[in-house]
Amino acid sequence: MEIDGAVRLVVGATPDALKACIATHIATAARSAIAHRGRYILALSGGSMPHTLTGLITVPGVDWARVFILFTDERCVPLDHEDSNYNACNSAFLNKLPIPVGNILTIDNSQGTAEAIAQDYEKRLMALLAVHGALSIDTVLLGIGPDGHTASLFPGHALLCETKKMVAGITDSPKPPPERITLTYPALRAAQEVVFIAVGVAKASLFKEALCFSTSSMDGPREKAEYAEAADCSLMTATIRENLPFPAFQVRPASGELWYYTDREGASFLPAHGLSQNQTEKMGTGFL
Repeated sequence: MEIDGAVRLVVGATPDALKACIATHIATAARSAIAHRGRYILALSGGSMPHTLTGLITVPGVDWARVFILFTDERCVPLDHEDSNYNACNSAFLNKLPIPVGNILTIDNSQGTAEAIAQDYEKRLMALLAVHGALSIDTVLLGIGPDGHTASLFPGHALLCETKKMVAGITDSPKPPPERITLTYPALRAAQEVVFIAVGVAKASLFKEALCFSTSSMDGPREKAEYAEAADCSLMTATIRENLPFPAFQVRPASGELWYYTDREGASFLPAHGLSQNQTEKMGTGFL
């Protein structure tokens, strides 16, 4: 289901169907990137997302030796800690794929502070991108938190107006653990494609808001989102940041595609399984 050629919605009829759709999407993107650039770079999130990616274990036709994995954000904890996004993804599916260990970009906690860990991660990320000739991630997978956060970009936080760093440290996350690193808007918006995955009735309201924001923003100016991207952090107060759209709503690739994947429950707040009447006519509706 396509909206204006750049925003696409996929609704899985069943949990298994949704997992299969996501796995097929990633496999297709990987094959295309490998054919054109010799590699595929995929950014993973934590939370409930790893469990929706288990379809990758059996998806055919991917040269996993040419797939590189990084993380949209990571908690500054040991890699085997229960809070580690790497640990969650590794346990769910990564350790069942023939991806070389050296192709998985994990944090180095020996760097000390969250900012030092972020700087080291950015350095290694940029080196990986430079080697393969394009300073952008191929596919970024993101979730939507109950407060509208994505990666570790939280409502009202100063990192929302970061315009230079690709990876930033955070020491005051409103969700524990407080010390993390995260990809910033510049890194997310530079991606070839961004894929949001939001499943379950608990995400239905936010999912509707995110999708409606993305589609309405194509029909007119995006002053609030552009302000968040361009404003000088020293001039933006916390109150102004709090009144901006939720962080998840402001992530859209500068020149790539934006995808939304959900299930029937996640789509339950969308009128006629779509958006407004005008938007529904643009995209069409249906289940896969």
